[in-house]
Amino acid sequence: MCGMACCSAEHDYNYLIAFCKAFETLNPGSIAKIYITDQEHFDGFCLCFRPQMLRIVRANFRVFTLDAGFIKQEKSKLKGWALYTLYSMDSNANLVCLAHCLYEKENQEGYDRLLGLCQEVKMDDEGTTFQTYLNKATTAILADRHSGTHSRFVFSSSS
Repeated sequence: MCGMACCSAEHDYNYLIAFCKAFETLNPGSIAKIYITDQEHFDGFCLCFRPQMLRIVRANFRVFTLDAGFIKQEKSKLKGWALYTLYSMDSNANLVCLAHCLYEKENQEGYDRLLGLCQEVKMDDEGTTFQTYLNKATTAILADRHSGTHSRFVFSSSS
């Protein structure tokens, strides 16, 4: 499901394409996606780790942390870009990274990319997605005020 299969800028991103394919092969059910603009410029990158998500689902732990940090390295072409992360804990109280997303700034679109892609990860052979586990009344997402999680989740008291 690597997001570059049809992109004409594919030759410029071969190493990322190879990484996506290897990541998805080594982590069955995980998703790696590269975003390219209409002008064929790099516009972001997301990784969702299905094996880690399965650990959280099996532990039935529904507390998540969502935030973004900024790249501050002066000589980096990505200086000022935001690295989004979604974390939780397993049954042994170990911190578990579920997903990362690299995007040009911290805003609603960046959080939507990360959470949207996470919700697509299939958790079983019946097609149940991670969205089923996130969209529960018993789920808590700890996030700062910039995360905009309100637009991505619809909680139901019947869940």
